[in-house]
Amino acid sequence: MSIDPTQVSLRPITADTVRDVIRLAVNQNQEHFVAPNAVSLAQVIEHVRAKELFASLTVSYVPGPGCPEKFYLGHGFLATGKVDGGELVLELPFCRSAA
Repeated sequence: MSIDPTQVSLRPITADTVRDVIRLAVNQNQEHFVAPNAVSLAQVIEHVRAKELFASLTVSYVPGPGCPEKFYLGHGFLATGKVDGGELVLELPFCRSAA
């Protein structure tokens, strides 16, 4: 099976698109080849944490009804008090081992 490269695009996952990304699925007969997107996103965060190159991971979101604030806060992100382009910035601190 060949894939038409003009039909594939890569775009950033944002607060507006994360739910749609998590809902994406492959054909049932292909499920054993890949992990669900929610698992992959959690692995992306763990991969960054394991590199021990960064002190934290930041995200931002537009405040309002249905925004992902409670989701982020429930997963360890903390409010920074910063605003970037009208979006509130949260930070997930990575604990570093004592040297």
